[in-house]
Amino acid sequence: MPQTYDPTERRRHVGNMLLELIADEGLAGANIRAVAERAGCSVGAIQKYFRTKDEMLEFAMQLVGERVQARILSVDRTGALVDVVRSWLLATLPLDAERRAEARIWAEFSVRAIGHRPYSEAAIAVDTEIRAALTGYLAQGRREGSLSADVETSAVADALIALSDGLALTMLYDRDRELEAVAALDVAIKRLLPCPGA
Repeated sequence: MPQTYDPTERRRHVGNMLLELIADEGLAGANIRAVAERAGCSVGAIQKYFRTKDEMLEFAMQLVGERVQARILSVDRTGALVDVVRSWLLATLPLDAERRAEARIWAEFSVRAIGHRPYSEAAIAVDTEIRAALTGYLAQGRREGSLSADVETSAVADALIALSDGLALTMLYDRDRELEAVAALDVAIKRLLPCPGA
């Protein structure tokens, strides 16, 4: 009996192989032939799931977003608000090999997104979900009294995300700045998320 594959799983496998390739060689090395070789299949098999290279890259970008979102959602929310937010933001920083690969991929895609509408739409979708989740959590903390009532939750969420994005980029090209980056994040969190009465 011939072996059958789940198209959805096969598509994700190809996407994951593409992510590995980009993490190792950057977007310049990401072509259908190279992905097929890494995935252990033919170019024709790749083209069953992705008609063009851009379509394949857009899917890979979505996969990176899913990974980051899953890591954020897995953070334990039972602690103090500032500790939970710190854990969320640390989950996005390139502090281990997996997150470093993801941050490199996201940086590569972000540059391409500036002049390529489908990439920018994919990036905006991920950003919007993360921003909404963080804003919602901060708003909940404000309602429950663990965050000062005058904190503008959406603006603070934007500031924290922008900070983590900037730190992640710096850490990609200067690994010696990791400790300083985390220290800067801690200072920002304390300033931007004051407790009531502080």
